[in-house]
Amino acid sequence: MRCGRKAPTSNGESEQPSSTPPRSRTPNINSYTPDQKLRQDRIIHNMGWANIGLSEEKQRAIAQTFYNEIQKAKVRGEWPSQTDT
Repeated sequence: MRCGRKAPTSNGESEQPSSTPPRSRTPNINSYTPDQKLRQDRIIHNMGWANIGLSEEKQRAIAQTFYNEIQKAKVRGEWPSQTDT
């Protein structure tokens, strides 16, 4: 009796090749603009993420996601803007 994965079969490929490649979960560091990098640096510093042993790429991805989610919350009116204080 065999354990583990089944051997691939040539007669039943269920997955069609996609015309667009899958997105990388963490973008290339060089793809960020200088403004984005500065914003990410501030978020990373303020949240203390520089000291938890994550790679720079992972820190920047987390910071960018954090920033994007705050912007979405502001649009929905769930986050106070700086002028509301």
